Formats: sequence, structure tokens, C-alpha cells
Amino acid sequence: MWISLFGRLFFCFVRSFPDSANKTLKTCVINRSASIGKRKGKRRSSRRVAGLSRDELYIALGFGGLLVFALFSKIRAIANLVFLPGNISNIGFYGANPTMTFTVFAQNTAGTAVTVNSFAGNIYCNGTLIGNISSFNQITLPANSQTPVPLNAQLMGISVVSDLISAYSSGSTAQNVEIKGYANGVGFQVPIDLSFSVGG
Repeated sequence: MWISLFGRLFFCFVRSFPDSANKTLKTCVINRSASIGKRKGKRRSSRRVAGLSRDELYIALGFGGLLVFALFSKIRAIANLVFLPGNISNIGFYGANPTMTFTVFAQNTAGTAVTVNSFAGNIYCNGTLIGNISSFNQITLPANSQTPVPLNAQLMGISVVSDLISAYSSGSTAQNVEIKGYANGVGFQVPIDLSFSVGG
């Protein structure tokens, strides 16, 4: 009842105003409504992240997810590479320096091709360090394949190397050659530990 009475009194109060005052009151109400609408519009338009709308952000996140998945697949494929000893094609002198040329087999069991950027490591004969291996030629390993990888080793001019060269050229006492190193691809290193028998 009191609310109804108050409403009637307010209506009579407004009616008692001159037309100019009523127009002013109506204008204030309209301007107030418009101001509220503009603020709401600004709030809606401010819902952006790093300058992107919500839809653009979803698209960017989707592409980013695909790139991460592709990179993860490459890393997983490289991590699962299998290296096997191949053949020693030569042990001798290249100028004044002894060298060894040999092959390892790289098995890629993944369903995607893998690129190996480099090989690096050490070579041992009967447990003694005799040289090092370094190759920075990119090699692409097709999916589900076995690929021969030719490598060269620079050997030291020590007596163990002389025994190794003799074993290779004449088939004398067997020498155990071990290669320890890494293959690098997509910023991920795969350990290599292979053994060859020479002579005997």
C-alpha cells in the first residue's frame, strides 16, 4: 500500500514540473542508459588476449598444438633409432695420418622419415682410446628402413693403431674396436655404442 501511495505521489510530483523539466529528466535517463550500454560494449570488446579475439586465439592454439605434436613425433622417432655395426672398408694412412673408414647401419622403425644432422664420438681399440669420429653431413633416414651410414675416424699415431692396421691388412691377432658416441637430430642426441672385430 505504501509503495503504491509513494508511486502516485511521485507521478503527481513529476506532472507538476514544467515541460522543460520533464524533458530534462527524460534526457538524463536516456543518456544514463546509453552510457551503461557503451560501457557494456567496451567490456565485451575488451575480451581479447595478446591482441587476438577468442576465435583467433583458439586457432593459434590449435596450430601450436599441431606443431608440438609434429616435433614430439620427430623426437620420438630419433630416440627409437637403432644402430648396428656394418663393415670396416679401410684402415691405413691418409698422408701421414692413420684413418679408418667404416659403415654403420641406422634402422628407423618409425612411420616418419628422420634427419640425422651429425655423428660424433670416440673410437677405442682393446679399451685404449685411439681416435675420434666426426661427421656433419645430414642424412635422411626413410620411414621403416635400414640405411648404411659411412663414417671416417681420425686415429692417433700410437702402437695400438699399428697393431690394428696389421690385423686389418694381414689378418693377424684379432683386435676389438669399439665406437662410442652420439647421433644428433632435431636437437636430440642418441647414444651409439658399437663393436667391430678386426683380424683373427
